[in-house]
Amino acid sequence: MGGTGDVTGATAELSRFVAETDGRAIPPGAIALARTAFVDVAATTLAGAAQPVGRIVTGWVREAGGTPAASVVAGGFKTGTAQAALANGVMAHALLYDDTTFVTVAHHTVVLAPALLALGEPRGASGRAVLEAYVIGYEVLTKLGRALNPSHYEKGWHATISLGTVAAAAAATRLLGLDARRVEMALGMAASMAGGSRQQFGTMTMPFHAGHAARSGVVAAELASRGVTADPGILESRMGYCALFAGPAGADPEQLTKGLGEGWEIQMAGYVLKPYPCGAPLQRAVDAILGLRDRHKIDPAAVREIRVGVSYIFQGVLIRTDPQTGLEGKPSLEFCAAVAMLDGRLGLDAFTDERVHDAEVRAMMARVRKHVDPALERGAPGVATDPFGDRTTVTIILDDGRELSETVRFARGSPENPMSRDELVGKYRDCARLSLDERRAERALGLLERLDDLPTVAPLMDALRGGRKPRRG
Repeated sequence: MGGTGDVTGATAELSRFVAETDGRAIPPGAIALARTAFVDVAATTLAGAAQPVGRIVTGWVREAGGTPAASVVAGGFKTGTAQAALANGVMAHALLYDDTTFVTVAHHTVVLAPALLALGEPRGASGRAVLEAYVIGYEVLTKLGRALNPSHYEKGWHATISLGTVAAAAAATRLLGLDARRVEMALGMAASMAGGSRQQFGTMTMPFHAGHAARSGVVAAELASRGVTADPGILESRMGYCALFAGPAGADPEQLTKGLGEGWEIQMAGYVLKPYPCGAPLQRAVDAILGLRDRHKIDPAAVREIRVGVSYIFQGVLIRTDPQTGLEGKPSLEFCAAVAMLDGRLGLDAFTDERVHDAEVRAMMARVRKHVDPALERGAPGVATDPFGDRTTVTIILDDGRELSETVRFARGSPENPMSRDELVGKYRDCARLSLDERRAERALGLLERLDDLPTVAPLMDALRGGRKPRRG
């Protein structure tokens, strides 16, 4: 239904689901997907630790102090649970290299995993308990996305924080074993800590959104466990979460509980693991450019124009058309397309301030044109369920007049076109080398790959914490 009318008891029903679902009912396939997500987020966190924003936030958290309970990844120290969740969440999202889900248009794991590991480490939580809480948090985040998107995202909210804060609280309460009433209180608190503008894309505040959501989830859960109250029914009430966060088209609050417990969103909605450290909407375009370049042996000097056909919502997402920094290059179609064409790859080393201003890159950027694919206009079939549309078409026009086109429907790393284990491990090792010595990195990888069998996540965090030697940026 349209609008933001009440759906009585939606918050209570979700809270009961979080508190009372039998973890043994979660199928092995869902647990396996969660385990893979933790390998990926460990990779992006270790790479993010070496970035300026990672060093800044880690330094701030160290100076702020706190009970040494939870590890800061690659920081060499422990701090309070909420502060560790903040630091690790920021680092996990620092490079825009983390997984995403198009139903929510959010990055689930950079919010859920830091919160759960920060709480799980000092409590001696098992790997299985952490994974179960992750799957349940994933469920909540995706239900929120189904209720609010695409209107919520079009309005300008960054769903990773606006939806992720509430989901992180749900996951955290699950790990703490809170009853349904206290889960409801935590969701109420989390709703008042949610926010986040997409105008921040391409700045250090974008990854801060992920860290803030993870920290807020921890704070809400821990305070609820101590008896702090909030307004009940926060999701469906007249001045509640859905009413405030819906965009112009309104929310569909029935989606909050539709099918709850009948299937698992991590298997139905799935996630996309990224082979390229840039915005999720760019992954298909880069796949297409690299595929055309390789298959037709294209000489970049012979390229007259690169046309990219996208969904109507695309142009409002990738706002950095003239990036001035490496960070701004990450959500820039023009920059990512240019580098992919010039280099035949798009890796971690592409996103530097120097490369953004490189004359050859600038010349190629000027040849990139994006347009709305007629099949992906507002209201077209399929666009409502995937705001980025179900395809990206790239046409490369050469100086001799030839036009070479490719349409990519499933980016590498998507559920329909998954990364191999070798590709994921390669990504992990490429990221880990930036912050950990090889021995620690391989120990952490081994523990991550059997996370559901670990009696406690403490050894994993010991390995990921690393030593205290300064990191190189």
